[in-house]
Amino acid sequence: MSKKFVEDNLTKYTDEELVKFISTSPPLTLADDQDIQLLSTHLVAKPVVGESGHDEAAALEQARKLGIRAPAVRRLVPGKGETFYIVMDRVFGRTLRDLWPDLSWWRTLKLGLQLRGFVRKMRLLQSTTAGGLASGLILSPHFDDLHGPIRRASPMALTGYMNWWLINCRPDQFQPRTDLTLRPLAYHVFTHQDLTPRNILVDKDDQLWVVDWGYSGFFPIFMEYAGMKASNMPFIWGAGWSARLARWRWYFFRWISTGSYPQETTAVREVCRRSNFVKTMSRYL
Repeated sequence: MSKKFVEDNLTKYTDEELVKFISTSPPLTLADDQDIQLLSTHLVAKPVVGESGHDEAAALEQARKLGIRAPAVRRLVPGKGETFYIVMDRVFGRTLRDLWPDLSWWRTLKLGLQLRGFVRKMRLLQSTTAGGLASGLILSPHFDDLHGPIRRASPMALTGYMNWWLINCRPDQFQPRTDLTLRPLAYHVFTHQDLTPRNILVDKDDQLWVVDWGYSGFFPIFMEYAGMKASNMPFIWGAGWSARLARWRWYFFRWISTGSYPQETTAVREVCRRSNFVKTMSRYL
């Protein structure tokens, strides 16, 4: 095996050879809060586990078929146990998180319209079952309990799951939130679920790219809006005018991109809060 990885030989290397190359590769500095290795100038490798990893690879391929700018998957490489690696194209650009302090309102609008176009294309892909594209496993940052929704849950079943947390869960500890009761929709739509500023990149031509599709799958339409959190941007929560303007621009960007679902988002976050509390308390019982 050559001591240096050669991109043109990607399909010729054995799985064992690629794992060795990946294990000795440096981390991608752009992904400072993600475990991604810089395999070469144009390729990166992301470790994933089990069925959710196959869901992410399938979502990346589906996104590109829809015309969404997302990394192209080049190879899946088995690792140890249930771990394997998604080798994909590297996206050159800056994260929206890094760009945000200096973005004008006009540029915010243009980027928001690009993301809106992506989201509209994704919502054309519909399903009567929820979850990952390959496995049907429902992986979400909003469902943080020990026993999440069933695989491939119907709109009725998934809504019932969330309403149970809102209305019926431990009445001795939680007040029923009948005001947040959700109604089942006719179908789920293809959803990224994690459109945070670190997962949105802008290249040198001001073209927007979407990365990290680990939570993607079929979900209620409002889950995209609920997942657009301004994480890792503490500077927008200050009291000064610059922070306020940055915060208002984020609200504007989110609204342009996904529409507005404030009540449903409140319900989803209450489900997350309650399920996380129960999960934490169960560790001490």
